[in-house]
Amino acid sequence: MPIEHVDAVLPYVLPPVAAMIELQRFTGMRPGEVVLMRNGDIDRTGSVWLYRPLHHKTEHHGHERVIAIGPRAQQVLTPWLQDDSDAPFFSPREAMKRKRAEMRAKRKTKVQPSQRNRRKKNPKRQPKEQYTTHSFCYAVRRACEKAGVPVWHPHQIRHTRATELRERYGLDAARVILGHRSPRITETYAKLDLTKAIEIAATDG
Repeated sequence: MPIEHVDAVLPYVLPPVAAMIELQRFTGMRPGEVVLMRNGDIDRTGSVWLYRPLHHKTEHHGHERVIAIGPRAQQVLTPWLQDDSDAPFFSPREAMKRKRAEMRAKRKTKVQPSQRNRRKKNPKRQPKEQYTTHSFCYAVRRACEKAGVPVWHPHQIRHTRATELRERYGLDAARVILGHRSPRITETYAKLDLTKAIEIAATDG
């Protein structure tokens, strides 16, 4: 997928969706991993942060999934860090609150009394506390339509990142960054993989 198609949608999505897109772009994580991000799952003690998703694709094999977050991804993520270790970083509910606050701040004229309570008291659909892979994909699809680019799926960003890593560092490097593992791999090799992932993320993540 051309990276230009990714850049084209950014002006048409809410800030948390843009942040999730860029985090996928720099880390190659899965959509299901980026929507789950919380403070309590990220180790920020080192120069490269380590994210351990609460749930991931290979957990049923007993594998630990560790995603290395380098400087570029850290820059994207930093504004979303919060004190609550269990609260999701990316919340549609909080995004709508921020958007409404910005709109109020930009108003040049005083809000008329008839316009103060235009929102429904009990709307049927309330913004959720956390994005799901479905709502993330839906937001991207809508943005693609608005931007006039072919509709793409967030998982395609992972494929694009894999291609970049293969070209720059080789197939093994792409494998360790994206977390592709055989059920037969030993923990010794898993630790070596994490070391390699940290090295790459430090310079290219």
